[in-house]
Amino acid sequence: MDQPSDKKPVIKRNSVRFAPDEGVYALVDATPGTAGFDPTIPALIFSESHKGCGIVVLTTTKLQIGDHVKIQVGDLPVLRAEVRWREQVDPLIVKIGMMYLE
Repeated sequence: MDQPSDKKPVIKRNSVRFAPDEGVYALVDATPGTAGFDPTIPALIFSESHKGCGIVVLTTTKLQIGDHVKIQVGDLPVLRAEVRWREQVDPLIVKIGMMYLE
């Protein structure tokens, strides 16, 4: 008899993850439909890859799964990105996975 599973589905990653350089951070503009880049959310980076990055931010109602944003990671140019996942670490901190769209 099959039992429901509490396990999260395994998501295969297509890109190798690596640790960011020390002191590098990201800036996020949660209003991608506007002209220019007006970041309002600072973030720490905990992983990087060719196709995206993982960031840590203070808990916010913005940056929900499926949201499109603009992000600047370190010295890289501003890129369009999509929020792919989010994990509440504690009441004040959330981890977010971003996938670059360009």
